Amino acid sequence: MENQTTPNLVDNILESFDREVSSFRSLNNVGCNRPQQSDIIPIVKPGQDIIEEGLRDLAAGTETIPSLLVSIGAERLRRLGVPVPEATILSPEHRLYSTLRDIDPDASHSQYNALIRRLVSFERATECGT
Repeated sequence: MENQTTPNLVDNILESFDREVSSFRSLNNVGCNRPQQSDIIPIVKPGQDIIEEGLRDLAAGTETIPSLLVSIGAERLRRLGVPVPEATILSPEHRLYSTLRDIDPDASHSQYNALIRRLVSFERATECGT
């Protein structure tokens, strides 16, 4: 039986996502909800941490969960002005799911969907200029 006290990378990513969701207002289909600038805490886009990590990993030529996620959104991210390296990973959707399945087969589907939601949240926040 798997040790329940040993967190893995995906669990850490999802916990971080849950914290971000609670600290940001969600975007809706009508327009952009922009959080107010704080003098103490700068505005950070939801998902920004994993996107930045993925950009660094892609630039280094490393296949990681974040670099696969950035590869999935590469075309849209480039249109939004994000400097995505030209060399992205082929079939990133399948490779991400396979990687997650190797880590935790029972949770791979929900973890994949959560990561895609983080990517989309970052893209929407970038579109809105927050």
